[in-house]
Amino acid sequence: LPNEIVSEIFIQCLPPYPICPPFRGLSSPTCLTHICRKWRDIALTTPQLWRAIPFPASGDYKTPQAWLERSGSCPLSIFWRE
Repeated sequence: LPNEIVSEIFIQCLPPYPICPPFRGLSSPTCLTHICRKWRDIALTTPQLWRAIPFPASGDYKTPQAWLERSGSCPLSIFWRE
């Protein structure tokens, strides 16, 4: 399949925007990056997968920062968890 179609399939696997997917697990875009190199490349270059960011109230901010960078110029949905 062309990358554009795979990318659209990936987008449809996530919760509908603006709901934030979890950082890990089956509903996370990160899960798609662990299947194969092609899927990883497609997922990492699809900004729509990374536009809804669940920020933890405290802890490691490396993951949210990576998602923010991957989201490109997409409108963002940010959820602050306590």
